[in-house]
Order: sequence, then C-alpha cells, then structure tokens
Amino acid sequence: MRRGPDLGGVTEALAAGGRLLVLSDFDGTLAPIAPDPAAVSLAPGMRRLLAALAASPRARLAIVSGRALADVRARVGVAGAAYAGCHGLEVEGAGLGWRHPEAERTRAALAAVAAGLTRRLAALPGVLVEPKGLAVAVHYRNARRGAAAAIAREARAVVGARPGLRLLRGKKVLEVLPRVDWDKGECALWLRDRLAGDPPGPVATLYAGDDRTDEHAFRALAGKALTVAVGIGRRRSAAAWRAAGIPDVERLLATLVETLERTA
Repeated sequence: MRRGPDLGGVTEALAAGGRLLVLSDFDGTLAPIAPDPAAVSLAPGMRRLLAALAASPRARLAIVSGRALADVRARVGVAGAAYAGCHGLEVEGAGLGWRHPEAERTRAALAAVAAGLTRRLAALPGVLVEPKGLAVAVHYRNARRGAAAAIAREARAVVGARPGLRLLRGKKVLEVLPRVDWDKGECALWLRDRLAGDPPGPVATLYAGDDRTDEHAFRALAGKALTVAVGIGRRRSAAAWRAAGIPDVERLLATLVETLERTA
C-alpha cells in the first residue's frame, strides 16, 4: 500500500470525456470521529466539495456508512447523493431505493438484542448501545481502559443466542448485523453497477474509508477502483493507497472537483 493516491489515471479518464464515481465512508473519512457519535458533524468546506461532486453531470457520489441511513443522510445533507446505511443494508438517493430483504426480517431480533445488551452493559460506564433498525452498535470509546474484553464477552453471549445475527468489530465499536451475504464490498459493487452505468461510458471510481469494515470494499474493488485507506496507522490494508487523515481526503476531493471543472 502506497502513500499519496496517484490520480493520473483518473485525470486521464476525465480528460478523455469519462465520468467519476466517488464512494466514501463517513466517520473518520469525511468527518472526525467524536467521543459521542451524535456530536459528529461535517465541516462546511467538505460539504461544499461533496455538493459539487453530486451536482456535476459527470460525477456520482455515494456515502457508505455504518450509521443508520436516516442518520448519515441528515449529517451529510447533500442533495443528489446516494446514501447507504447500516453497512450497505439500506440505500436511498440518486434515484435508488433498496433494503436487503433478508435483513429486513431480522428487525425484531435486532431490537431484542439491543434491549438485552442495554440491560447487560448498564453497569459499565461509558458504553452506549445504539439501535439502528437493521443493526445495533455498541460504542465503547468512552469506556474505562480494559473494558473491551468484558464488553465483547457480553455481546457474544447475547448475539450467540440468535443464529440469524453476527458480530462485527470496528473502531471502538461492536456491530450486531444480520447474518446475510452482504457487506460494504457487496454494496459498493451494487452501487457501482447502478450509478456508474448511466449513461454508459468509461468511469473512474474512488472508494475512501478508514475502518476495518471498509476492508470489504477495498477487496471487492481491487483492480476496479482507486481505493484509499484513511488514517489507519500501521494496520495492514487491502487498499492500494493510504491517506494520513481527513485533510488529505479533502485535498483529494478538491483535486477531483477541480479536474471535473477543468475538463468539462
């Protein structure tokens, strides 16, 4: 994995009349992670860049997040973009509207798990259980040091009793998700087929993300997109390129917007 994405191929494709598809995670990629997930917000400059991409007739924009769809859509607030929530299990925007049918059937089980986890983890300060409809998140960024093992043990005990659900680890969060053959990678390919194919023609694709859950997309898009891992430190990644943090992502998007305008 190399530092500093090489945009040569993207620039050449756009100069030749091609189009651009930008897929991105939200937390830790477009907006800084906060101790309280409800406190995360998008900077005005980043929102302007996303709006410019979504408004361009030669670009498509999709946000692929672990947040619930309504939550991430409200926080980004860019018209014309597609939004994929709960790790791609629900999609709306840019003419799309879809929810994973098998995942939909697990809503009652997920609600029961959220209630069970809330009861079992109530004694651990700094732990937040967040029901998201098609997923449940257990945030422990504010928990005491050393609590992660106990939190994971409790989560496994609750989820283990539900064969239709699975547990996924992220950055200081555990995600309870439907046990379906779907993740950010499958969603990224699904979005690419639908957003990049209309109208037909050459498309340069970018996917940026910072979390372990984005590795599914990096692997699925290998050789098909410019993949960028954001702020991952020394962790190994399937992404082709590395960005140190959100300022690098903002500069990257600014370059893409400038290239679209210059090659119009």
